[in-house]
Amino acid sequence: MEEPPGHRVLLVGDAADNADAAHANGAVAVLHTGGLHHPARLAATGHPAVGTPAEAVALGSRLVRHQACS
Repeated sequence: MEEPPGHRVLLVGDAADNADAAHANGAVAVLHTGGLHHPARLAATGHPAVGTPAEAVALGSRLVRHQACS
C-alpha cells in the first residue's frame, strides 16, 4: 500500500499557518512558542505547542511514530 503524502514528516513551526499547511499535506506539526506569535495564540489553534525546539522535536517524533503505527 502506498503511503499518503507527508507520511512520517514532522514540521516544527512558530505560526498557526505552519501547522495548518503541514496538516493539509498529511504531515505532523508541532508549534514552538518561542517564535513571533504569542504562546496563547498558538495554544488556541489546537495544534501541539511547546516551549523549545528540542521539546518540539521530541514530541513530534513521538507523534510521527504513533502515526506510523496507526
